[in-house]
Amino acid sequence: MTTPYTAGTVTLTNGSAVITGIGTAWQTALIAGGILIAEADGNPLPILSVDSNTQITAAIKWKGVTGTYPYAIMRDTAYGQQTVANAQALSNYLTRLDTATLSALNALGPSMIADRVPYATSNAAMAWAPFTAYGRTLVAATTDGAFAAAAKVVRRTGGPNMGNNDVMIGWHSTLGGLIAQVDAQPLGNVWTDHYATNLGGAPDIRSRIGAFSTGGGTVTGNLQVNGSLSSLAHVAAPTMWIDQPANQDAAIYFRTGASVGNAGARWAIFRRGFGSGEPGANAGSDLVFGRWDDNAAFLGMPLIINRRYGIVETRENPMAVAYAGAGAAALNAGQHIGVLGATTNFDFIRGANGAAPTIGGNPGIGGRAVHVPVAGWYKVTACAVVNAPSGASVFGLGLNGGSWVAMYAPVNGWTSSARVVTAYLSANAYLSWCGIVGLTNFSLENSSVTIELLQL
Repeated sequence: MTTPYTAGTVTLTNGSAVITGIGTAWQTALIAGGILIAEADGNPLPILSVDSNTQITAAIKWKGVTGTYPYAIMRDTAYGQQTVANAQALSNYLTRLDTATLSALNALGPSMIADRVPYATSNAAMAWAPFTAYGRTLVAATTDGAFAAAAKVVRRTGGPNMGNNDVMIGWHSTLGGLIAQVDAQPLGNVWTDHYATNLGGAPDIRSRIGAFSTGGGTVTGNLQVNGSLSSLAHVAAPTMWIDQPANQDAAIYFRTGASVGNAGARWAIFRRGFGSGEPGANAGSDLVFGRWDDNAAFLGMPLIINRRYGIVETRENPMAVAYAGAGAAALNAGQHIGVLGATTNFDFIRGANGAAPTIGGNPGIGGRAVHVPVAGWYKVTACAVVNAPSGASVFGLGLNGGSWVAMYAPVNGWTSSARVVTAYLSANAYLSWCGIVGLTNFSLENSSVTIELLQL
């Protein structure tokens, strides 16, 4: 008679044929059949199948109370049947163990020592490989960063915009410095303090990469600066020196966009060349302003400053456009409004803002007169938006505090009125809007005076 199997306990559920084991090993013990009897009031459970080490399916359902109990399995009385099952299982296990791989591994047993791992040397042969604490640290790494830190190597991937390239850094045996390589592409030297101190030195590094020393240097050829260029060294003020022979132009160009040469040019400031050089007596090297159109075609030189005499020569008719300000103002006969607004920083002020001691009458919103800088012939264009609230009125331009050019405003209707006058004006003559007859409502922001120099 076989010994009952009693390892662990079983959990039985009323009305269920499933038996759950706790601490059992039914398949390992080769339980193939028999009867399970629980230490509880209920029915014996013939074994239908052994599903795992911890589960059996009975042929009938448990009629007792649900619970966990000690138990015993009486193996199948057909002892020969059990013996056959045991022999078959043992044969399967032996078949699995009888392989060339396990034989090769078993052959390593006598030579086993610490810090070794087996590896295959052929289809049926194995040998030992060292497996040090350092190697175990690398194997234990769970991320690229952890492996790179442990291996002390350059990371291959993982950073922004990094591809699958092999990045290599090594020590050059002849140079005595670091060199770098990506895949098969050499990158050359990696400049370090060691190189700068012990080998070629900082000047050699700068010459190789085209850099200046901290004390400055010279650029031969074109230089493009994408950003601000500042000079902080000069005692009096930041200084930029532009050196060029006296017979050649030296210029600063203002261009639109990134251009080459005069392409995109809009303005330039020249130190103009003079023949074969400066002839003496402070002649030559005059300062010139040039301008270009939208297609970078040269338009002319509106301003030339003579170096010898300091004379400012205007090659094109200078023009000044003045606006009195914003809002509206009521202009009575004998009152004046300055052509320039009180906050316009264009002309000299005859009297303080808001007062007009030299032009007479009320300056309205505190505007200022505009003055003529030099004596000469001028074309003055006056454009005004006005109306007369109580009857046709007369207004116009005032000259030196009195009325000068008459213009007219309709009754109860805003309209524009314009006059063009060509006249010889003396130096420091000054203009304003003035009321001549009746009351005129004046739209300041829509009114302007243009003064153009025709001839000195």
